Amino acid sequence: MTKSKLWQRILVSNANVKLSLLPGIGGRLMNVHYQGTPLLFENPDSQGFQPDHSGLRNVPTRAKHLPFPLWGGEKTWVAPESSWPGGGPHPVLDSGPYEYQQVSEFKVRMTSRICPISGLQIVRTVTLEAGGAGWLVEHGLTNRSGTDRDCGIWSVMMVNRPVRIVCQTSPQDRHAVLMGNPSAAVSNTGEEISVNCVSTDEFKIGTHPAARVAKVHFGGETGAITLTAEASSLSTAQEYAHGHALEVYNSADYDYAELEWHAPAERLSPGETSTFSVRYKIAETGQ
Repeated sequence: MTKSKLWQRILVSNANVKLSLLPGIGGRLMNVHYQGTPLLFENPDSQGFQPDHSGLRNVPTRAKHLPFPLWGGEKTWVAPESSWPGGGPHPVLDSGPYEYQQVSEFKVRMTSRICPISGLQIVRTVTLEAGGAGWLVEHGLTNRSGTDRDCGIWSVMMVNRPVRIVCQTSPQDRHAVLMGNPSAAVSNTGEEISVNCVSTDEFKIGTHPAARVAKVHFGGETGAITLTAEASSLSTAQEYAHGHALEVYNSADYDYAELEWHAPAERLSPGETSTFSVRYKIAETGQ
């Protein structure tokens, strides 16, 4: 294992995809470049900032109403949100330095410190396909405390707008409005829900998909790109800390949206580990 310098990037790439990992800031997959095009959002206001984990509200941001830093990229949060300290994700897990291990040419493992608030520890393993345009993110959550913990893995990816996020649904699983007014952006046919994230209207929805796959359709002058995100498991809605497996957030302050997969909530005994993974694949329109 190697200790990370805060803004030192670890690059893993093949002929089509470059993954930019940032172990020093919450063990993030900070960006994904597909044939040179960046797909993930990186907050320009916080670039290079040296965080004080006892005062993260001081991190530069335009989103003053959110009590936590918006670094960007893809990361692991802990559900439910109602258990977050001070209204923000656990500082050591979200913004602290992770140790990293270069397991192979295409595989990196990043391990957090033990959170002093929750007693939880996160291990994130990112593996790029040797060829093609796919990668796997494996999330591990371990209870290092001496008591049981009720929690769930929460996979959050911040993607550059404009995007349209689509998943299968069913008539009995209508979407829930969690923030703002998404009525102009959301289309729900009862078989498919489509969320157009193109404007600066802040909103968030939650839904329970009928399948383990969500698709992010990127638009642009060079042609449309689709990112498929396939979760490793899907259970009944009642098993999730938020009552559903998928959430979509659209930002008012920056040009990004979020694709958020949840794992079912679990009660972890001391020393017990929960795992969850999301497999990503990029394709161009017509492929």
